[in-house]
Formats: sequence, structure tokens, C-alpha cells
Amino acid sequence: YVVRRTKQGLLPVYTNLRNGGSRVLTTIKRIEGDVDLFVQELVATKPHLATLIVKYKFNIITIKGNHRENIKQWLAEKDF
Repeated sequence: YVVRRTKQGLLPVYTNLRNGGSRVLTTIKRIEGDVDLFVQELVATKPHLATLIVKYKFNIITIKGNHRENIKQWLAEKDF
């Protein structure tokens, strides 16, 4: 799998506010390749995310809560 950076060179990890800001979701986009392997490695290094993953399909992963900085740091460590 590969996580492609945006045109500005940033990692595609976003925080979305829903229900007037009472529900926070973190979204990872632009994943190419084996998304299942990406989720397995993410959960292996950050086990608390295993119960928080809402869905992953169409190469987009949605996670409950604000985990943007942790995931961006993890992706940067993996040289994406």
C-alpha cells in the first residue's frame, strides 16, 4: 500500500466535525493498494484504534475521535 500526499505535499489525514461538533471523525484518504494491510499495520502499532474504526472502503478509512496528529506522525515515521 501507498499513501499519496496531496498536491501541496501534505499527508491526507483530516478531522471532520459532525452533529454540530459533538461527533469528531478522523479520515485517512488517498490510500492505494492493500487497504486491509494498511489497517492491520495501523492497529498493530496503535491497538486502541481497533474498536474505533468506523469503516474503510473506497480507499478511505474513517475513525471515531480526533487522531489526526497521531496518525500523521505514524505515516511520517513510515516515510510516506
